[in-house]
Amino acid sequence: MKTKYFLLGTLLILVLSFFSCGTKRCAINQLEKLTHDLYLESYAYTDDEWKDARHRYDEVCYDIEKHQLEMSDQENVYVMKLKGECAAFFGKNKAANWWEELKKNLQDF
Repeated sequence: MKTKYFLLGTLLILVLSFFSCGTKRCAINQLEKLTHDLYLESYAYTDDEWKDARHRYDEVCYDIEKHQLEMSDQENVYVMKLKGECAAFFGKNKAANWWEELKKNLQDF
């Protein structure tokens, strides 16, 4: 079942990479969607799903950078807020992985 979700996620990324956003609103919407997905589902992500989420984040950030000059100050603040929320999720995952690795190494002592 996890493989099925991973394959669907990979397919989604491929489709998104071919049809990247043509407007600033599309790029912001993608970042909102990613942030929402992280809020709802990241607690159960596998390592592959975290890699997939990070790849999605990088692609969305690239699209946003293409439209940076078109964005108002208010939109830029909103985008920075969403990026910060995503970064918090990625940081929490990194810290959890580090903690688990540390516990495993201490048990080996």
